[in-house]
Amino acid sequence: MKHLLTTSILLLCSLTLFAQKNVGSTGNRKAKTTTSVAPKQQKQTASKQKSAAQPKQPSISDPSGYENGHGYVDLGLSVKWATMNVGANKPSDYGNYYAWGETRTKSNYDWSTYFDSVNGSDSDFKKYALNKKTTLDLSDDAAHVNWGGAWRMPTTAEQDELREKCTWTWTSQNGVEGYKVVSKSNGNSIFLPAAGFRHDDSFNNVGPFGYYWSSSLYSDYSDAAYYFQFYSDDANWNAITRNFGFSVRAVCPSAQATAVKDSKQSSISSPSGYNNGYGYVDLGLSVKWATMNVGANKPSDYGNYYAWGETRTKSNYWWNTYFDSVNGSDSKFKKYATNKKTTLDLSDDAAYVNWGGSWRMPTTAEQDELCEKCTVTWTSQNGVKGYKVVSKSNGNSIFLPAAGYRILDGLCLRGSYGSYWSSSLYSDGSCSAYSLRFNSGDVGWDGSYRYGGFSVRGVCP
Repeated sequence: MKHLLTTSILLLCSLTLFAQKNVGSTGNRKAKTTTSVAPKQQKQTASKQKSAAQPKQPSISDPSGYENGHGYVDLGLSVKWATMNVGANKPSDYGNYYAWGETRTKSNYDWSTYFDSVNGSDSDFKKYALNKKTTLDLSDDAAHVNWGGAWRMPTTAEQDELREKCTWTWTSQNGVEGYKVVSKSNGNSIFLPAAGFRHDDSFNNVGPFGYYWSSSLYSDYSDAAYYFQFYSDDANWNAITRNFGFSVRAVCPSAQATAVKDSKQSSISSPSGYNNGYGYVDLGLSVKWATMNVGANKPSDYGNYYAWGETRTKSNYWWNTYFDSVNGSDSKFKKYATNKKTTLDLSDDAAYVNWGGSWRMPTTAEQDELCEKCTVTWTSQNGVKGYKVVSKSNGNSIFLPAAGYRILDGLCLRGSYGSYWSSSLYSDGSCSAYSLRFNSGDVGWDGSYRYGGFSVRGVCP
């Protein structure tokens, strides 16, 4: 037990230099024991390449497909690897931090808060132990619980496969340091951000180090589990006590279907491509439409609610909190008015500010095009009511959930009504903007007061 306690202390106190026992590439699990993360560095034979001549931000692969609303990349391995961490919105996001076997984040990562510990013990466990269960059940798997479908956390053997059958290059994406991991067999790639870790109530080593849980309990001690760790000169597996908050990068089986499916409804289309980490579907229109709402993690999620021209959510939606109103007025505006500016600047566009790339909110003309050149069917996805929108020209489809809307501090008509902002000011009055609105019997545009909190579905060229 002292062995793992020492490892925990050194992880917290001395990771200015990354180290571990050399694990080489023998394929022998017993030969890969770890004694600490004290400062000792040895070169690996299997996997990485570091080159100062590499471009600062090389591109990474678009998803090869979609499983339950989350993209994966086929690296030619035994499993498909997710494009981003659980809890992230794009590949360069750090995402959430989970203790091993826990499926929700928390404010303190310690034995006293650990789900499997008996009364805060570091040696007595309720469910997972060498003489009990050594691989996570899906009910305790952060990838499966948060993403559903066939997603799960990788085994340590699958993390080894990723290390050995890909080349690793230290780089950055959107200013975030980490590894670009490129398949040796097909050239496809993913990005693993150096998200650091959480212990007690602190964030540690965010930026220079990455720590990613496997689903496998450590073979020598019940208080620890295997994880993958890296910094700019090394990447390998190790083991650490389970109460730490680490990143999770999910995997799914190679044979999984690529469409997002609902058990009671027909499937909707997988993304046609990816823009800055977010999927879009080509409906044969003048713009591509996002697969999900801004703030959502999958197509059936409601996502966030934004006042027109605001790029952050808030607790109260009214004129007195509206960014463009002069002293809470419903008739005097600072920037947008029929005699001033009538289309949102990108700096005030919730899709662009939150997703980047070439994403933006649709114009009312583009929303009209969506209605006129697609068929709409009231349906459900994962129990969420809304419209399946199918292109008349190519059959591709998206799902628009009936997310309702926000007024004052309330949430109205969620599940029966949808309100989606355009980027266009209403032509008959500066206090309103055009929106696409629907219920189970009708779909059309209307002018709505700008202070309302509506959904946003992004478009890109």
